[in-house]
Amino acid sequence: MRLLYVTGLALILLAAPLLDALAQQTYPQMPINMEELQKVQTEYQELKKQKEQERKALTDRIAAEEVDRAKKEQVATGSAHDPYAVAEMRTRERVQRLTPEWEKEDRELEVQMHQKMMQNSGMGDMHKMQQEMMKSYGYTTPPAK
Repeated sequence: MRLLYVTGLALILLAAPLLDALAQQTYPQMPINMEELQKVQTEYQELKKQKEQERKALTDRIAAEEVDRAKKEQVATGSAHDPYAVAEMRTRERVQRLTPEWEKEDRELEVQMHQKMMQNSGMGDMHKMQQEMMKSYGYTTPPAK
């Protein structure tokens, strides 16, 4: 009886890894290329930094133009207003008008970066494969917005 118990236990212990491997569903795994992901991310960071520098230069140019304009107006009209305060207010207004455009550009750049990451990493293929599997099981996903 004891021999039967030990043999059964040994068979279970030997068969457990095999049964576990068979029980796991195997889905094809797409390789995620980390170098490509890092390259895309670095490119995105550089573009973002470049945009910030361009915007800073544009803001500085606008500020200089407004200071110039405010000084000329003060001389022409003899106004008692501080030309630097007037220039700062006008600069802020002009930059506020440009901000929505800059935010839109940032969102577009982020979307492009995300798309590149999906393409270069194999994650896009994995997502497509996941969608196909969901459809085969009868699940539907809402359309992307």
